Amino acid sequence: MTCCAPRPTLRCRSLSAYLVPFALSGLMLAWVGPARGETVPELIKQLDAPEAEARSAAAMELADRGEQAAPAVDALRKHLKDSDAEVRAHAARALGHIGKASMPAVEDLVHNLTDPSLHVRRSTVQALRRIKPGPEKVVPLMLSALSDKDPAVVLSALNSLAEEGEAVVPPMIQALKDPRTAYWACLVLSDVGPPAKDAVPQLIKTLEDERVEVQMEAAMALGSIGPDARSAAPELTKLLGDKHPAVKYAAVFALGSIGAPAAASSGALEKELDGKDLFLNIIATGALARIHAGDAEYLTGLKKRSLPTLFEAVKNKDRKIRLAAVRAIHELKPGPEVVVPAFARLVSTSDEKTINDVIDAVATLGVEAVPGLTAALKNKVVRGQAAEILGRIGPPAASAVPALIEALDDDRPEVRREVLFALGAIGPAAKPAVAAARKALKDPEPKVRYSAVWLLGRLGPDAAEALPELEKDVCGQDAYFGNVCAWALFRIEPHNQARIDKAMPVLISALDGDRPFVQVEAANTLGMIGPQAKAALPALKRLAESHDLDAAKAASDAIKKIGG
Repeated sequence: MTCCAPRPTLRCRSLSAYLVPFALSGLMLAWVGPARGETVPELIKQLDAPEAEARSAAAMELADRGEQAAPAVDALRKHLKDSDAEVRAHAARALGHIGKASMPAVEDLVHNLTDPSLHVRRSTVQALRRIKPGPEKVVPLMLSALSDKDPAVVLSALNSLAEEGEAVVPPMIQALKDPRTAYWACLVLSDVGPPAKDAVPQLIKTLEDERVEVQMEAAMALGSIGPDARSAAPELTKLLGDKHPAVKYAAVFALGSIGAPAAASSGALEKELDGKDLFLNIIATGALARIHAGDAEYLTGLKKRSLPTLFEAVKNKDRKIRLAAVRAIHELKPGPEVVVPAFARLVSTSDEKTINDVIDAVATLGVEAVPGLTAALKNKVVRGQAAEILGRIGPPAASAVPALIEALDDDRPEVRREVLFALGAIGPAAKPAVAAARKALKDPEPKVRYSAVWLLGRLGPDAAEALPELEKDVCGQDAYFGNVCAWALFRIEPHNQARIDKAMPVLISALDGDRPFVQVEAANTLGMIGPQAKAALPALKRLAESHDLDAAKAASDAIKKIGG
């Protein structure tokens, strides 16, 4: 079964693979009886039921009882080790809702921060935040957990903690003081970013750690904090004399990110421009461009000195160097009159992998790259690539809509397809493209018509005028178009029950695809449907454990909207 986007290749599964487990689960819950209305002692007894569904239902009801469920703390602690991940997650959630009375369960909850299930880890973090055990309890327990667990799992758990933002900073400052947890604390503080500014003094001290990996991550954390870490500039500059390249790379990144005072760091960074390490040359150029952002005279000299090297580095065999070169060119802001011709030469002379790497790199620049990409749409050689990057940037590229609509006159179907996809990715701001999309529904190329349907679906009710053409001329062509049409018609008429019924199987199937952007779109649409989309909950819960953070978040948000 295909899904609702213009470019996916999905591993498809039948609808029954999703609906049968859900149906059986519903029948089982009906057989054991709903938990609601039971007393707390009865719910505690139900926590020992042989069926996982019954145990989950009991834990969910105990969570709803809040502080009144305090007598269930010991029983819920036991089920933090339940064989079923859903039961473990709901047990953690219940303990959190009970609040302070769950303090005896804190050690067990901290152990579950390293649970293989993302759902369990997130529920555990939320529970600890509600219980508020304090850093004096949490940090020692983290130490114990770190000594027993796979570091990859620990890292995932600590990243979950980073989602709590500023609240996690005090315990991480404590963790920086212990050699056993300093490295992990740096990683968390890097994810927290600017709200971790209170950790700057301790991170500066951590730069003196003898371990290369700790020095490197401390520098990266300071860079992520940004301008509030400027007091670290002298110590970071000292690291440029370090013999280990990784530490120097991190220090250069940090100096550029914090906007270090020019007098404190420029001399040391400029020395790196003449060194033999090309990667270091490139990132030092970017750092100097950020530090001297307001000095036009300095930047003119830096451009003259560095741009030839950077444009050549974009074609380097080392992907890391190519990506860094694109970033540094952007930092220098040479203007479309310089960049567009250079990009055109690259596209006409480089291999596909190199071009794709550059596209990836430019897309990471986000809204800052939009003016240059809009100008690039006028150059036929790079029009398709510019449209692809604008599509990856999405809604922030709204200012490019008029130029994208104009680009639909291109005589190459692959370019028209890419432009339509970019307009769809931009979303509601692309409403002026409705007329062009309706015209594209009659395009001789099927993939162009497919992308036009995608665009109209992304525009939602704003594309209502295209409904007759969609139903008459496109949606009946074949199953390939039928699936994306089912999605698009629902997006245009979200309150039409017939549209919902046709869209549901398509959306559930799409959740199991191998393209995260398709999974995100399907999950978001199911969230729009709301409680009527309960049949999608098993697939959404699987997706919520995805390694792709955007897909996992979209699935988690949809689960909340559906009521799962």
